[in-house]
Amino acid sequence: MFPEESLPDTGVGLEWEKAMQSIFVDYEAYGTRSSTVILYDITGEHLTYTERAGAVDEKGQLDIDKPWVSNTFHVPLSPQTTSTSSSGATVQDGEKEAD
Repeated sequence: MFPEESLPDTGVGLEWEKAMQSIFVDYEAYGTRSSTVILYDITGEHLTYTERAGAVDEKGQLDIDKPWVSNTFHVPLSPQTTSTSSSGATVQDGEKEAD
């Protein structure tokens, strides 16, 4: 934990500033809902993106009784980049996503 005098003053009050300084926030009705890791390999040929998120109920609230969900995407960066679009379709670099 950082000393109080080193915390920012974002307008939420000292108690909240202290609670939110952690990488993983767990405070009353507020907390971290997801974590993301992006790994770029030393050769520059691959990127790995992993997101871990808490399951939510029908109201969009974190459901602590359900397991967290992890998604990992491996993206080759050379010679031609392939990515996954918002619709889930795979597109080659420079191609336009079909409507």
